[in-house]
Formats: sequence, structure tokens, C-alpha cells
Amino acid sequence: MESKKLTKSEVIRKEKQALNRTFGLTYEQRQKELQEFIKFYEKTEREKKVGKILQYSTIAALLALAFFRLNSNDTDTYTTNTNESSLNIETGAKSAEEREDTLPIQEVEKEAHRFNQEVYETLPKYERDVYKYMSLKNPTPNRGYLVLNKSNATLDIFNKENKLGISTVAGFGKDKGDSPNTSYEYDRGSMTTPAGVYLMSNASSKKDIEEYGKLQFSMFGISVLGDKVFLGLHQTYSGHGELEKRTAKLASENVEDNRFSNGCINVDEGYFKRVIKKEFIGDGELIFVLPDDESSAEFNVDKLIRNIAPMIVDFCNQIEKIYEKSLQNAKNENEKSFYLDKILEIQERRKFALDLM
Repeated sequence: MESKKLTKSEVIRKEKQALNRTFGLTYEQRQKELQEFIKFYEKTEREKKVGKILQYSTIAALLALAFFRLNSNDTDTYTTNTNESSLNIETGAKSAEEREDTLPIQEVEKEAHRFNQEVYETLPKYERDVYKYMSLKNPTPNRGYLVLNKSNATLDIFNKENKLGISTVAGFGKDKGDSPNTSYEYDRGSMTTPAGVYLMSNASSKKDIEEYGKLQFSMFGISVLGDKVFLGLHQTYSGHGELEKRTAKLASENVEDNRFSNGCINVDEGYFKRVIKKEFIGDGELIFVLPDDESSAEFNVDKLIRNIAPMIVDFCNQIEKIYEKSLQNAKNENEKSFYLDKILEIQERRKFALDLM
């Protein structure tokens, strides 16, 4: 069966149906999935209140900003070219088809419940590759992930069980392609949103906090061309009188209208509040950006994850230290149990990344 590619107008219509007061219970095709999402959201909210896990945001910000040596005055997008040796990039990695799959049979059976053939068949080509990889390998246990499809301006959300949630339309870089983004001031430089894989972080510069508040995440990762990239995922940018213009473009049925940012991914404020913030906390979840239709770059999920593995390890090391400190300061058994679980999750994620290096 060929994949069914939703048009932008269909995504807009379905999103409006899903984001009503009942969180989409009238949306029959995904009614069951949305109900399960609601339960997961409620559990996540309880965990946040008990654990106060966002207390490490300042430390994470220092880590991310120091790691990329950014100028805090930069606005929408930052990109740095680096050589392959400094990033430990595996340029000669074999494709998933070429190399022997080393995943144990018992692990395949363990993760089989994460794969749904019907969902798989509705996804476009490259997103099928992402979905299959995340189904079987699960490199970020107990975490969801996002997929930006630039060809139809759609942002898909998958929860920690790999179930497809409420999709939305999204804005992204004005320029096509995956070349390095050199935009450092408003309307200057190359404004691409390079295809690749990124880690999400709640680290933010002072300027970003002033512009987007809590409705934002930093994205740092590796593009399909091997460049180190730092972007952002945030609510629709409102500076320079852009809010009204960008909101209108998001509602347009023309996909090309969604190419309006300096490179960061823009989504509607309501969607960010009611969906993204309830699913993600910014502790290293993954965002995949798919190539443009015209792109000739290789989009190999296995290779991308291997290339970003050193970043995942470094991120896990820092987050584990923060959780260990929180564990020492825990006030009751519930908090202790919460942080112990988080530490185990981080260790599992780090082990997977280390095995790839």
C-alpha cells in the first residue's frame, strides 16, 4: 500500500478537530490514541509537580550555550561548521540495509508493540524510516519525539510509546535545502532548517526567554550534511510585527507560505501549550527534520543517530548529575523514587548511545 500524504489543508482541518475542548474525542480515526495521550499528559503533569524536574534549566542553559559557544545576542538561529573529527562523525557508516542488524531477537520482540502497520503505511517515505527505527531501537526510552516534514509543512508528535498524536502545521526556514544556516540577525544570512536529528533542551538565552517565555525549546544536533546546528522550536515569533503575518501563513493552504522563519520551527501558541509542553520537558528528546522533496542528501536514520550519539552521552552525563543532586535533597520517599527512576532512564539512554560510538 502506498503512503497517504496529507495536504496542508487536511492537517489544519484535523488539528482544529483535535484541539477542541474534549481534546479531539470527536476525531474518530484517532479517538483511542488521543484518549491514551490525555492519560499520559495527566501523568506527566503530576510528575512535574512532584519532581520539579525543571529546576535544572539554568545549568542546562549554561551547558548548551557553552557547548556551542554562542553569542547571547543572536536571535533566531545559530549554526557552526565543524570538522568531522571534532564531532566524531561517522562518514563511512553503512546503511541499515548494508550492515548486519545487531539488535537481539529478544529486544525486537520486546519493542514489537511499538510498531503499528496502519500508522506506518500513512507516513511519507523518510518518516517511515524514522518511525521504524524508533519502534525497534528506541534510543530515548520513556520519551516522545517530533518529526518535521518540510514537504507538507507538518509537525508530527509521537509519545513515549511511539503512538502518533495530534499533528499540526509548522513554519520553518525561508530558504530550501540543508546547507548550514548562517542567519545571525533578522533577515540576514542563509535561513535554512537543515534536515537531520536534534536534541531538545530547555536551555534558552535571555533574549529568547523575553521573546517566547516558556513556550520554546532549543534544538542542537547534526544535519544530514554533517554540520553542527543550533536552532529553536518555539511559539510563533511576534517581533518586528511578524505575529499576524506568520499566523496567516500558518493558516494558508499553500505549503510554501510556511517558509517564513530565520530557521527555527514556529508553531501556534495554543498547540505549543496544550500539546508540546505536555509531552516534552527538554531533557534530550529527539526532533527529526526531513529533507525537502528536491534534496539529494542521504537521510539515513541509523547514521544520524550514530553521529549524534556523542552529544546524547554528554547531555546524559550532565542531566544525571542534576538528578543525583536532586535525589540527595529529596524531601520524601515519593521524590526519591521519582529521581531514582529518572536516573535509571538517563543511564539506559546513555548506554544505548555509548554502544553506538
